[in-house]
Amino acid sequence: MTERTRSWSRRGFLAASAACAAGSAAAGSAAAGSAAGGSAAAGSAAGGLAVAAEQAAPAVVRPPEGKRILLSCKLGMIERKVNGKNLSLTERLALAGEAGFDGVDLDQAADYSPEEARAAVAQSGVFVHNAINHAHWSKRLTSPNAEDRAAGRANVEHCIRVSHAAGGSGVLIVVG
Repeated sequence: MTERTRSWSRRGFLAASAACAAGSAAAGSAAAGSAAGGSAAAGSAAGGLAVAAEQAAPAVVRPPEGKRILLSCKLGMIERKVNGKNLSLTERLALAGEAGFDGVDLDQAADYSPEEARAAVAQSGVFVHNAINHAHWSKRLTSPNAEDRAAGRANVEHCIRVSHAAGGSGVLIVVG
């Protein structure tokens, strides 16, 4: 018997990992359907609840269709105050859209709740593609101090919630 070796690239590893995760999710949903009685009615009832929940939530703003390259800026590039007036998140996102940006990188995620971010994106119509972990330099995930690591984890969790609520698909994390 010969030993088979394989050299993994990052891209290959990520593709294999994604395939495993998708397979696990599919197997889990099939198992949940059979655990609920195995009936098609149970599966369609669960699906109906998911559709109803999706319809109740405000629509998430998506990037423009048909553009190969999207132009975005960091929210921090847009002034918080103009002519002595404090601007809301909605106004700042709208300014980005008026300036020709397709989307915004939410680098001030700590300042907003997931609900505020979702509402501002819905009102402005400007796509938010991700959030940046706002405290990654001061509260590192690799810190020797357990309190700093816990605070770093809480920051990442908050950013995940804000990014998801705003329609983003990621969070920038600086590990060390």
